[in-house]
Amino acid sequence: MKPADAEALYAAIDVSRESLRRRMRWVCGVTAVEDCLKFILECRTSQVYGIFESKTGGMVGIVSIGRRKDSAASGWFSGWIRSDKGKKGYFSDSGTLAIRQAFRKYGMHRLYARIDPNNRPARKALQKLGFRYEGCLRRDKLLHGLWINQECWGLLKSEWKNKA
Repeated sequence: MKPADAEALYAAIDVSRESLRRRMRWVCGVTAVEDCLKFILECRTSQVYGIFESKTGGMVGIVSIGRRKDSAASGWFSGWIRSDKGKKGYFSDSGTLAIRQAFRKYGMHRLYARIDPNNRPARKALQKLGFRYEGCLRRDKLLHGLWINQECWGLLKSEWKNKA
């Protein structure tokens, strides 16, 4: 993403604020376009890709990958789609491209994703991308003052090669 995407990113977050807030603690801190610009400029240890509609050019979400601090060959995978743009294949298409970057360009051997156990659309999207359920991390994430569980999903390069 580039600084020029800050306004579109803010609009995508704002329209999806309620659904994002239930799962991501950073949403409350995004109160202006400047917050999105700061986020874009700080993305030095990860690759954040904006997802845009081909017809309108409007931003529908983001997908990102990043290396774990303790491992050059393992990394995380995350993303979200605007609440009014779901179930159209945007996450699957962009996720496939991000995974390709992680494994081919950045030489990672494993990606993981953590999701809210109640987030069925995320679970379905990860399964479609080839991720496998690895377990439940009990009370792993502090969100709005409560410790919540997270499901951990993983994808190995060897599994992805067989799928791609």
